[in-house]
Order: sequence, then C-alpha cells, then structure tokens
Amino acid sequence: MKVYLPLVALSLVLGACQPPQKSSPLEYIDSANSLLEHYGLAEMPNYESIKAQSLVFTATADGQEILPWTDTYWPTTYKGLAQRWGAFSTDQTENLDPEADFVIGSFYAQTQKAAASEGLINVHLSPAEKFDLLYQELQGLDPQKSQELAAGFAAIDSDLRKLLEQPQLEDQVRLQKKRELAARYANQLYASDASGLRLSNYFPMTTEGLGNWLAKAKNRAYQFPGDVEDGQDWSWEGLCHGWAPAAVMAKEPAHAVRVRMKQDLQGKARQLLFTEGDIRGLLTKSWAQASNNDMFFIGRRCEQNVADVSLGVEKNASGRGVGGEFTLNDTKTRFTLVQEYPRAKGVKSLLRVVLEDEWSGSTPSFAYLIQDLTTGMVHFTREEKNAFAAIETQDVSKLTEAQYLQFYGCWDVNPASFHTVLLENLGGNNRGFVMDRTQSGQVWNQPVYKSQFTIGELIPVAEFDKNGKSDVAKAYRAPGTAFIANVTAQVSWAREPDTAHFTYKTNDGSDLDAQNIETTEYTYSLEFDAQHRLIGGEWGSSDSFEAYENPDFLFGFRQASEPKFRRGSEYLRLGYEKIIKKIHDCSLSSRTDGELKLPDPSDETTQLTLKYTDCAL
Repeated sequence: MKVYLPLVALSLVLGACQPPQKSSPLEYIDSANSLLEHYGLAEMPNYESIKAQSLVFTATADGQEILPWTDTYWPTTYKGLAQRWGAFSTDQTENLDPEADFVIGSFYAQTQKAAASEGLINVHLSPAEKFDLLYQELQGLDPQKSQELAAGFAAIDSDLRKLLEQPQLEDQVRLQKKRELAARYANQLYASDASGLRLSNYFPMTTEGLGNWLAKAKNRAYQFPGDVEDGQDWSWEGLCHGWAPAAVMAKEPAHAVRVRMKQDLQGKARQLLFTEGDIRGLLTKSWAQASNNDMFFIGRRCEQNVADVSLGVEKNASGRGVGGEFTLNDTKTRFTLVQEYPRAKGVKSLLRVVLEDEWSGSTPSFAYLIQDLTTGMVHFTREEKNAFAAIETQDVSKLTEAQYLQFYGCWDVNPASFHTVLLENLGGNNRGFVMDRTQSGQVWNQPVYKSQFTIGELIPVAEFDKNGKSDVAKAYRAPGTAFIANVTAQVSWAREPDTAHFTYKTNDGSDLDAQNIETTEYTYSLEFDAQHRLIGGEWGSSDSFEAYENPDFLFGFRQASEPKFRRGSEYLRLGYEKIIKKIHDCSLSSRTDGELKLPDPSDETTQLTLKYTDCAL
C-alpha cells in the first residue's frame, strides 16, 4: 500500500474549499468528496494497491482488534446527561420517568440534599449532576446560593402536580397545559438573581440537559415525550455525534473512580463515585461539544426526513438518489448530482447534474448549475463549454438565471472516498472514524473500526458497449473512467445499547462492547482512469444501484487528540481538563483501591460488583 501525506485541517463550512493545487478539475472526484483536498492525500490510490488490501482494522501493537466502546446516545427526550441512574431513592415518586416527568424544583432539591449527605453521595445521581458538584468546588461556589435560585420552581412544581392528579382531562387539554408548564420552567431555568447569577452557574451540565428537553417539549412542532404524538419525532436526537468520535479517540474506561470532595462547614467527608457509565457519558458529552480543527468531513448532511430511514431518500427512475432541486422559469426541477467540481478560483461552484425530465432516458444528457457561494445566485446551462467558460472567467451574464438551489445532501458520499477512508484511517493510521449510516434527516453516527473487502477484476468500460450489456451507472461515471471494479465491503461498527450501564463488564464475564458490534454489507463499483488510478465510484454494481442504507457522511480526526473547546461550552473548557480528563485518566489505572456491590439500575434484582480507583483532583 502506498504511503500518503498526513491529514490536513478542514473548514467545516461546506463550500469554503481551497482551490486544487495542480491538474485539471476533471481529474478529481467531486468537491464534497475530494480526499486530495479534505483528507490531504498526495494522490488517490490505484487499483493494484486497493486489490492488495482485503482486510483493515484498528489493532493493538500485537495485532489484536481494538473495538470501539459503546454508550447510549443520551437522548434529548431523556434530558441528556441529566438522566439519572434509575430510581433515586426507594420513596421517590417524582422524576422516575426519564421522558415525561419534569418536576424540576424537586429534581434540584434532591441533588442538593444528596450533596449535603456524609460519606458516599447517592450513586444514582446523573453524570451531569456529579460533574456539576465538582464544578461548584472547582469554581469555589457556595452551594447554599443554588438552593435560593432553585426555590423559584416551587410554584410551577405545585401546578404540575395538580395537573398530574387530573386524569379526567382530555388528552389535548392536558398536553397544552404541559407545554405551558414547560415554557414556565424554561423561563425560570434561565432566570437570574439581582447579582446576575443563574442556576447554570452552579449546574451547567444539568441545566443544559433540562433546558434542551424543555426547548422541544414546549414547542408544538415537536412531540411531547410520553404523551400524545402530535408533532415531529425527536426521540432520535442526542449525543451520538459525541459518543461515536469518543469511542474511537478516547481509551475505554477500565473501572469506576471514587473522588473525594472537599469537606463542608460541618466537617463531613464526602465522596462521589463515577461509574464506567458516568465516565463514558462525560467523554461523550465532551466530544459532542468539542470544536477541534484537525477533522476531515466527507459529504453533506442529508436534510430529508423519510418515514423509514432504512429505505433512504427518494430515488430516480434508475434507482439513484435525488440530489436536490432548483427553480427555472417558475418551474421546480429536481436533479441527480453527477459531480461537483472543486473550485480552481473565484467564488462560483460548478455542478454537473441530470435533470428530472432525463431520468427515464437510456442516455440522459447533462446540465450544469453554477452557484455563487457568496450571494447564493444560481445560473443554468446545458452547454459544457459555456459552464466551464463561466467558471474560468467568473462571468455568468450569458447563462440563464435560476433560483432556489437546494441540496438534499443525501447521496453525496462517493464510494471512492468511502473505500479510501476505510483504507487510510483503519489500515494506514490505525484509527477509527465515524459514519452517519442512514440517508435521511435523522443522523445515526456510528464508530467504524473494521472492513473486509472482496475486490472484483477490472472491467474495461468499452466492454459494455461491445457485448450489449448495459452499465446502469453509465451516465454518472466520472469523466475519464476507463475501468470499473465491483466491490463488496463488510464494514463493522458499534451500535448504542438501549440504556447506559454502570459497568460494561458483567458478573458472568460478558463484554457488552463486543455484544454491540454490527456489520453492514455495502456494494459499490469503483472507477479508474487509463492508468488504473481511482477517480470515482457509484453505489451498487454495474447491474443496479444500491438503493438503501448507504453512508450519509463521514468524519474523523487526523491524529490522536483530546477534545478542544475553541468556542462555546465555557464550563467544559475548564471542566474537561480539571475534572473529566483527570477522572478518565484515573479510570485507566491498572490499580484498584476497593469495590462496591450495587444493584444494576436496569435490573435491580442483579447485584453488580464495581471496582474503583481513588482519584485526587
């Protein structure tokens, strides 16, 4: 396998691409997939080097597979990392339902009461609450003040309890009243006292989880969790965009960590236990809000919601995904995207497309869209020479003006990019990456760690015309394609468990990480030029398009790194280094200082043995 240059930084503002440094734009895969640009390759691989790589995976120094660790995606409907570990106490009657209950004044009161107890603080506090208690100490904040700020929820709690005690109410009436209460809670959650302090100063991560829940719950456009389904489903939303990169970038916590807190005024000694599940959750949260600049990002995010994500988005008559739409002479026209050329200069982007009225033809003709990335203006032509002339001169005055260009973003990860990232990241850099595995408005980020390939022989494209056998993707092949090769890839990735766990090593020795590994088979054809260099690809074989779950986008990192917080998340900028990173490092120690037996929060009839290391922050 050839050795390529290391990754380069990528601006995540799609369209803000650097111009190619050499060669003609005809010799590149489309802009959203250009690995020479986004990934920093010196050149694309050739057929011979691809054929030589039948298996790639992340591995230890002695060749053992490194599995990505699993974690729940901490759904927003469950209030993110503010979700507690099952029943908080045996007499608790509130805040048990992670979706529907939101007695927030009571929630904060329980946190504050638990924090004031002596010895080991209630292990069932959420990861967010445990972090926030240490954050208060780190900032030197007076816990008594937070009680005063939380007192403003008392009246709203009372009104919510009265509502819950009225089963005779019609569903729609109850739902409207719940939304009104959610709006009142949201206002109070971010209210400040005379000195400008808010609860988020004391409980930044908890408040964020509750606040994100309330923002959707009060909005009629979204379903209210646990109640009448009258809006958009948001149960899929959460932190998978944090868990997936964390699972390949951060080492798996080996055991729990016990942290000694500072003594309060009464001299009570207190400890917090961060379970493996707590630590995974905090790493997930950290990577979800990180803003590292050493990422690569391939493709666009699909914006089209579909009823069944496994079926993907709308296809054209041949079975290829619809790429977007624009308006020409007051008529809306859809298109399939063949190629978006990297910009050699200027601010105009050039796209080669096949229009909807050509989809059913055996030899559809191409059209060209030129979009000004500064103004958003769109122009149209069917003449290739006019399109390239406009790009060269940056003068579109001779083209037809169009309007409202919209990318669906659902069929734009080129298989050539997908295959090369598998080879480079897993085989070359020994590092996993992330794929959104569904072509829909829902995003399901999964960490990828292994792929096994079956590579077909090179087929000259001229052979299809000679033997009368058609190539279904003929109209979409990259310019300069001389050969194609059909490929089957068995790609292994980790999925989320149904719930988070205190520990991922059960008493019977089962490894929950290994139990959450899935493998998806992808079929695609790769396109090569006359020198056997990879220049493109299409989903499916030469006989038919692959019409279902192709990856939506890919992203990953060029080197081993910690999450960075260059913007936003002020509390994580400080709290990650001083709290989360230190606790994670302690969880990797080969030494343990004790063990606890606790009921499994997902099955209280089962006792778990949690080994822990004492950790000084």
